[in-house]
Amino acid sequence: MPLLDTQGRLHQYLRISITEACNLRCIYCRPEEDTKTCTVPHRIQTMPPDQCVQIIRIAAQLGFRKVRLTGGEPLLHPEIEKIVKGIASVSGIEDVSITTNGTLLADCIRDLKQAGLRRINISLDSLKRETYAQITRRATLSRVLEGIEAALQAGLHPVKLNVVLLKGINEDEIPEFLTYAREYPVHVRFIECMPFLPTATDLFISTDVVKQKAMEAGLLLIPIQENGSLDGPAELFRIPGAKGLVGLIHPMSHHFCSQCNRIRVTSDGSVRPCLLRDREVPLGNTLLNPEQAYQVFRNALRLKEQNHFLSVPLQEKAVRIEQTSPVSLCVPHGRIPGNDLLKKHMYAIGG
Repeated sequence: MPLLDTQGRLHQYLRISITEACNLRCIYCRPEEDTKTCTVPHRIQTMPPDQCVQIIRIAAQLGFRKVRLTGGEPLLHPEIEKIVKGIASVSGIEDVSITTNGTLLADCIRDLKQAGLRRINISLDSLKRETYAQITRRATLSRVLEGIEAALQAGLHPVKLNVVLLKGINEDEIPEFLTYAREYPVHVRFIECMPFLPTATDLFISTDVVKQKAMEAGLLLIPIQENGSLDGPAELFRIPGAKGLVGLIHPMSHHFCSQCNRIRVTSDGSVRPCLLRDREVPLGNTLLNPEQAYQVFRNALRLKEQNHFLSVPLQEKAVRIEQTSPVSLCVPHGRIPGNDLLKKHMYAIGG
């Protein structure tokens, strides 16, 4: 039976966080005080392979067809290949993908593909060593670039690069990333920073800046229609003569909630119907009883509202209004007060 929410949206895409462990400490994901290295998921929430595969079996019975493994850093899971192989073998699952920071990818990409991995998303917030180290608090850019090359050589398609836009930090690199999409067969996707840490309002910048920078650089962004292989929240563009594509993902400035077809399962085993709303339903022991587990998914979808209601910071809205109106207005709707920050960190939800 199709899994519909109260708005009639059909859900066929499951994102599941298999570990909170990560070997990077990105400034928009991890609190500043949490800078200790964690390369092995010890004493950190990590999902057992059998539990993960059982969740996918239940999801497949509810009509889910796409699965993305996230974290933390999913490649740190000691049994990642077993998980991918197990999910790929579930009847009804048509697509298995991973979102990774790429630092470990070169060593395991071929084994993952053989296990059944179809696609890969790689986080790459800067092409400059110093800036990358500033953002991630680690000096591993060369390893990420090796991972991207390995994914391309392994024949994964598409290879998507996730670039979180950070005001005053990497926005000057937008033309370089656009050039990267022109020279390599990758999808470069610019993503707005979301309010998972108190610094979010200072780091936020709208994806509208990408169009502005492209225009200044003399690069034409031509909108293209999505199809079944490219579906997702990205607003897609091509650059004439480019080998790759450009995507804009704007959960804060231009909501795409009406198109949402995904549910998340957190690393502690809770079903989260919306990334940007702190509402979850724990699976608990229901995995032993599929009918009860089905009901958990249905109950979670009842909590999914039409929109997530978070928006751009107040100062960003004020600037936009000043640019488009002869009267300077300041609207409180766009503000993200500190006490309205999302309570669970991104690495625990899985993004």
